[in-house]
Amino acid sequence: AQSTELSAVSTQLSAAAEESASQAASVAAATVQISTSVETVAISTSEMNASIREIASTATSSSEVATQANDAAVKARAVVQDLLSSSQRIGEVVGLISSVAEQTNLLALNATIEAARAGEAGKGFGVVATEVKDLAHQTGQATSEIGQNISEIQGKVDHVTEAIDRVAGVIGQIQESATRIAAAVEEQSVTTNEIGNSASEASLGTNSISEGIDEVSIAVGQTSEAAAAVATSSGDLNRLAAQLQEQVGRFVLR
Repeated sequence: AQSTELSAVSTQLSAAAEESASQAASVAAATVQISTSVETVAISTSEMNASIREIASTATSSSEVATQANDAAVKARAVVQDLLSSSQRIGEVVGLISSVAEQTNLLALNATIEAARAGEAGKGFGVVATEVKDLAHQTGQATSEIGQNISEIQGKVDHVTEAIDRVAGVIGQIQESATRIAAAVEEQSVTTNEIGNSASEASLGTNSISEGIDEVSIAVGQTSEAAAAVATSSGDLNRLAAQLQEQVGRFVLR
């Protein structure tokens, strides 16, 4: 009876070993898939890190270019302000010349009147006075035109100054955006590095699991062999028990 029970136990043990082997094979297959996925994550992380480094380089370059552009805008604004100051000084000089021309014109007019009073003696002086008056008139016209041109230049300078200020504002926004991008990229780089490290650790873990599953498979195989040996031994024991029963039966009959 014990040998029969031992045979049944060996059969159960063999079935359990087979089921364990099947489960170990399934786990091994899943581990292979996990390992492949982890390797894919590691590769993707490496590629992402390369992209992040490129973005960081581009953001840094953009920030540098924006800084240079801002410096150029500041210099341009200074030049425009100098031009505005120069035009204002020119306007003051033109105003002075215009005032002198008006006074000269009045003097020439008075001289012409006095030359007319002098009669024949003042004819030569009158001619000179007339020429002076004409020159003063021409000077007045020229200074008036120069004044108009200076006013137009000052108006355009004001527009240029406003445009430079707008450009400087846009450049400032670009600098702020580049700075924020650089900060975000730095945070993303840290995150991807952590992901990469986790993927590497997971890869090591899956390798350990694979090794453990291999050991389990070996142990299951040994268990199966042992179960088969037990089954064989229990069969032999059953046969010997039957033979012994037969011998004992003969002895009793005698």
